[in-house]
Amino acid sequence: MKLKLVSLPIGNLEDITLRALNELKAAQFILAEDTRNTKKLLGLLGIGFDDKEFISFHDHSEAGAMESRLTGQLKNKEFVYVSDAGSPIISDPGVDLVKLVKQLGGEVDTIPGPSSMVAALELSGLPSIPFHFHGFVARKKGDLEKFFQQLLQIKGTHVFFESPNRVVETARCFLQMPEHPSLVICREITKLYQQTYVLHQLEDLENQQNLERGELVCLFHVDKDYTNVDQELVDLANEVIESGPQVKILSKLLSRILKYPAKEIYQRISQVKDNQ
Repeated sequence: MKLKLVSLPIGNLEDITLRALNELKAAQFILAEDTRNTKKLLGLLGIGFDDKEFISFHDHSEAGAMESRLTGQLKNKEFVYVSDAGSPIISDPGVDLVKLVKQLGGEVDTIPGPSSMVAALELSGLPSIPFHFHGFVARKKGDLEKFFQQLLQIKGTHVFFESPNRVVETARCFLQMPEHPSLVICREITKLYQQTYVLHQLEDLENQQNLERGELVCLFHVDKDYTNVDQELVDLANEVIESGPQVKILSKLLSRILKYPAKEIYQRISQVKDNQ
């Protein structure tokens, strides 16, 4: 068997590649995240599909049912997999399909195309090396705060997705973090109303129009390298512990100095003290 991952336009239909068009025209079997959306897209691209068989595969598909398809109907066949837009493995279920095909000894090929993640990096003007992609972020406020605390310690440009109905809440959470960088939000990439917002502070968030509409990609860049912060923390802890202050007070002080969560500092200091 051979799986072909076909990337689709993320907005503008003119971004479809020639290879993608040829594969979609020739495909006998098309696995799709949403078969209705795929048929609609093929119609817009002028590709007939009466001679094609469509198979639904999405986040809630059972692995056992798909394995039965791969070892039965699709055995020794070539077939295409597409998500609704963009790459079928970026925050889409294609990665599970790839893993299953490989486990069964099948081949995997890629027909690459538009990527909202890469397009957002280009639009943002932020450094692209290194960059870290995180998919959709946490929903609960506490988890989101912890998520941002961790990322603000990692050098590079961070890219994540957010839904229109949550973007304001998520942006507000980020802009309330201590010493946060600017937050860039790219909206409706490649579409008619494409916009890029740069939010420096909370006041900027209140003045934006249409932010809660369409597909969104968010980015921010961390300049400082915190990779050695643990050793710095231990060295300072050893030095101050010898003078005998309370660990709780010391943790708060170091948190202010190092811009590092006080709880984690407290745990590290306690470990050092126990080992002495």
